[in-house]
Amino acid sequence: MTKKIQVPRQSDGMLLANMLKIGKAAGHVRANFNIGGFVALNDEGLENPSPALQEIVRKDNHVIETATISKPGFSCTYIRGGSSDVKSPILDEVQFIFNDQKGPVSNEDKIAIIEAITSSFIPVSLSSSIGGSALKEQGELVASHVAILERLESTSLRLIDSGEQFRKAIESEYLKRAEELDGKYQNRLAQLDEQVSIKRKELEEKERDLDRQQKEFDNRENTHVRRELRKQILDEVKRRTAAFRLSGSTNSMRLPIHLVLVLLILVLGASAIYFATHMLEMISTSPANSLGIVVLAVKQVAVSVGFGFSVVFYVKWMNAWASTHAEAEFKVRQFQLDVERASWAVESALEWKDTPDGKMPPELLQSITRGLFAEERQSTQEVRPADELASALFGSAARVRLATGNSEVDLDVKKLRSSPNVKGA
Repeated sequence: MTKKIQVPRQSDGMLLANMLKIGKAAGHVRANFNIGGFVALNDEGLENPSPALQEIVRKDNHVIETATISKPGFSCTYIRGGSSDVKSPILDEVQFIFNDQKGPVSNEDKIAIIEAITSSFIPVSLSSSIGGSALKEQGELVASHVAILERLESTSLRLIDSGEQFRKAIESEYLKRAEELDGKYQNRLAQLDEQVSIKRKELEEKERDLDRQQKEFDNRENTHVRRELRKQILDEVKRRTAAFRLSGSTNSMRLPIHLVLVLLILVLGASAIYFATHMLEMISTSPANSLGIVVLAVKQVAVSVGFGFSVVFYVKWMNAWASTHAEAEFKVRQFQLDVERASWAVESALEWKDTPDGKMPPELLQSITRGLFAEERQSTQEVRPADELASALFGSAARVRLATGNSEVDLDVKKLRSSPNVKGA
């Protein structure tokens, strides 16, 4: 048996949405549409409609005459204006049928489909129309309005009820979360109190240990402290003497001097070789250029002498640097010995405190501490390579003329050196 209900007029967009809702409740349905009585859209998928149906829904007019969704055992048809010969301008008609012979539909599915139909389309009760004196169209209009008002009222009541339930659920969730947070806060507070208590006990224990160590340190004899300090000083001195070397910055300061001297030696040596070779070539030529040979000989002798002085100066400069380095290392080792002697002197002086006099004789103390931490003075003045070079240059002069007031003194260096009465010449 086909069930028919009168519903208010539906636009094309609203109609497709309602049919989609009913189709989801029924499951696996196909739809057929009749557009204006001339165009048929068959076997449409409501979830993925064709472009033509999408365009009709987008414009949202009233061009769909009939719309049918069906599956085995169920069919639902929407007829615009109703199925009677005289179409209603206000009401439309929805027809649906369940046929168990064509396909079984469970009672649960039937209930879900009927609920979807009645919730999607608002059934209109024509008994709600005004008295018989009114026109039929007016009665249908009033009935449609009454159905819509009843539906709005029921919808409002559901919204109010759902809002109240939502508010209660939110309050319940808030109270539950507040209780959980409060419980977590109390647990965390208890844990922090316990941790603070443990830390306080540890701190008190450390303070007691520190006081005990301080008392032990204060009660230690001066001898043990002094010996420990002496051991630390000697260990530091041994560590430094084991790898005694200059810093990188100090070594880098010597690099320019090395480069200049090596470059000077190479230039002078090359020049001496060049002048000697050139002079030999001039001697072998005929006729020989005597003046040119003399000039080249002078140049060759000059650069050779410069080459020799440069080599000697470089060797002496390196030797002076090595001597200074060795002297510094000897001073460090002497300092190590002085620390040992000073420690022994202090130990001896403390042992004399137990004697009747209570102190070491000054003569004995002076004899065992003589020369401690004192640098030895050089008896002779240090001679640097530059001084030796200058002495050699000036020493090569044959005569020296000195001005004294209004007179001059002329000294012959060679005669002074040959004189037996002049010492150190």
